Amino acid sequence: MLVRRAILILALMPSLSLAASSKNCPIGYRKIGLQSSKCVPICRQKCGSGNCIKPNVCSCLRGYENLNKLSSNRCVPKCKGGCHNGRCAAPNKCFCAPKYKLNVTTGHCLPICDSGCPNGSCKIPGVCTCNEGFTLNPTTQTCHPQCKDGYKLDFTDNRCIPVCSKPCDNGFCSSPETCGCNENYQKGLDNKCAPISKEGCLNGICTSPGK
Repeated sequence: MLVRRAILILALMPSLSLAASSKNCPIGYRKIGLQSSKCVPICRQKCGSGNCIKPNVCSCLRGYENLNKLSSNRCVPKCKGGCHNGRCAAPNKCFCAPKYKLNVTTGHCLPICDSGCPNGSCKIPGVCTCNEGFTLNPTTQTCHPQCKDGYKLDFTDNRCIPVCSKPCDNGFCSSPETCGCNENYQKGLDNKCAPISKEGCLNGICTSPGK
């Protein structure tokens, strides 16, 4: 009977020692080992890339920061600019979400627009916002000049050109409803462009410059 009691006491000794060692440390601390007298702080969540400096408070390594400033119990990588629209996977290494690209200067993930948004900016993926004085073509997602009255957009040169309701024969539309004459032509009394003859067409009509 005495032998059984001795064996039971020996079996319980490690747990009794552990309980005793825990009591010797302040609340929130524990001993490193059974034979150690040093108490170390306890952090309920692992600090990750950091060290537990006091109960539930982590000191983060360089390039890392506390995820929760209030509880300060977890260290996560820190990226310049905050890595908006993406995920900070390692210090200053930002992985952008689909349809976003990294701006290495600001550290932000910017939306991608295939057209490049000339005369505008890409606010969300695939959608352009035009600058003042420009209008959006929703089909091509490009920004074109917003033309004043009497003008229309020339899609070839992406500029506003004047409109003349009547054709400018032997000339061109120089301003709204106003024709300018080609070289060797001049406006007649009827406001039309007629060919110029240096010698003049006596008793006739000049049909082309010099003839």
